[in-house]
Amino acid sequence: MGFFWFPFGIFTWILPVLFVALGVKLLRYLFHNFSRRFDDDYYRTDYYLDRNNRELEDVYSVFSTKKEREVEFQIFKLAYKRRGRITLSDIVIETGLSMKEAESIIEKMIDGMRVRMEVGDDGIIYYEFPEIIARFEEDGKA
Repeated sequence: MGFFWFPFGIFTWILPVLFVALGVKLLRYLFHNFSRRFDDDYYRTDYYLDRNNRELEDVYSVFSTKKEREVEFQIFKLAYKRRGRITLSDIVIETGLSMKEAESIIEKMIDGMRVRMEVGDDGIIYYEFPEIIARFEEDGKA
């Protein structure tokens, strides 16, 4: 009877070990992201954009840094002082940023509703804030 199992006797202990190893590998493959699903960053879109080496854009704000958000606030205050119409030079003077930095930030702010870019008859580019302009027009009528 022992001679009958001779060529297959090795499988009596190798096959179970092989099946267990394959099962563990399969379970790791199926659940490799399971623990990551409980992270706060798992559901953020920028987490996926960063993993795919695409341009990273903050989901919760147009501006990704605290400095840019502060500059946005300064620009809105300036627009209010100037009755809703400013130039890039105004932004540079008020914020102390370079022309390139100021231009980059104001370009991000342009959405056509709250901030829009207009070219005057004199060729100067103006950034208009329609909500602020409307507020001053209402105050002028009242």
